[in-house]
Amino acid sequence: MRVALVMLMLVSAAGSPAADLRSDLSAGQDYYRQGDFKRALIHFRRALRVDDHDAELNYWMGRAYQGRGDVATPFGGGYYSKALVYLRRAVALAPERGAYRRELFDFLVYTAEGSPAGLRLAADLVSQTPESDPEYPLMRWRLELAGRMASAPAARLDRLMLGAPRTVFGVMQR
Repeated sequence: MRVALVMLMLVSAAGSPAADLRSDLSAGQDYYRQGDFKRALIHFRRALRVDDHDAELNYWMGRAYQGRGDVATPFGGGYYSKALVYLRRAVALAPERGAYRRELFDFLVYTAEGSPAGLRLAADLVSQTPESDPEYPLMRWRLELAGRMASAPAARLDRLMLGAPRTVFGVMQR
């Protein structure tokens, strides 16, 4: 009897995976709101080990990586790449969640800084959004504006200048 009671206490103290997932999600969100993206990512990663198909976890993981990228500017490219992966996964897992789609769209339009690849992904997202969606007209307008900004001569020169060091470095290594 006593052994059974001790075993029951150990099992209940360990908690269930679902409880651990929600606990880590909540802790991660708290750290995110405090701007501590590194600690937030630790908790979100731990929760994703329990369920990597949870759309909400993928959404928050993407947002945390985006936050790390913003803080690490201009060296946030790796964080932004990871943010894109998780935000796209969140939208794929829960396409009906407008907040996830909106976050991904905002990320693509603003964070990609008018890159052709980012704008293509944003255009794909707009084309998948039903015209009856209340945000559709705004998304379409912002995409057109971002496209015009990206095609401006100054934007083209910026992309050329950013690509030049990589090209020179690649030539020097040969």
